[in-house]
Amino acid sequence: MSENDLVVSGTVLTGDDTVDDLKGVIATTVLNTPGVTRLVRPWWRRVGTSDDRSAIRITEQDGRTDVDIEVTVDLTVPIVRLTEDLRHRVSTAIAQSGRTPGKVDVVVSKVEGSS
Repeated sequence: MSENDLVVSGTVLTGDDTVDDLKGVIATTVLNTPGVTRLVRPWWRRVGTSDDRSAIRITEQDGRTDVDIEVTVDLTVPIVRLTEDLRHRVSTAIAQSGRTPGKVDVVVSKVEGSS
């Protein structure tokens, strides 16, 4: 098990759990990734909810689970390395949920300085 897998280790979802549970696991995984400052909800999901799960888009097709996330990152982190790390962490979370990981799209919408 690599260091990156530690964040999601022990979080095993069964096939009976909902996609909402997986969204919660992915949101926690993303927010616990060093360099990520926050999840960004798409504009059409910003009204009426403040839950980080609403920032995660999951689609399942052909037996694979695809994920789209948008994040804001710290100015001091290498973005390419961070997005690769996020893809790995999210794929691990999907696999540990009993699903087959598909495409993981990570969009960095803003870079922020440390406060």
